[in-house]
Amino acid sequence: MFLAEFRIALASVSAFFVSQQADIYVFYWLKSKFPKLWWLRNVGSTAFSQFVDTVVFFHIAFLFVMPWQNILMLIAGDYLIKFILAFLNTPLFYLFAIRMQNFLGICAK
Repeated sequence: MFLAEFRIALASVSAFFVSQQADIYVFYWLKSKFPKLWWLRNVGSTAFSQFVDTVVFFHIAFLFVMPWQNILMLIAGDYLIKFILAFLNTPLFYLFAIRMQNFLGICAK
């Protein structure tokens, strides 16, 4: 029982660190290539990093514990939800960014 908890904890922490690094890298790469497309940065970096997060988590947590086909189904279902949420949070991203610009007195270029 404790081994299963350790695998889940290790999977969660590992997926978090790897996916956050991927998110930051992809976000700034997209910013350098498409500086005016905020939505692309938000959706693109989130979609990519959540895929990395999902794959890393399920591999560490369940590899050699359940059949590979089941792990793939879990990855697909989990990622589909995360991908949809990445698109749905775009209006909130714009609202927050615009409010922060106004609050800080930054002019959008």
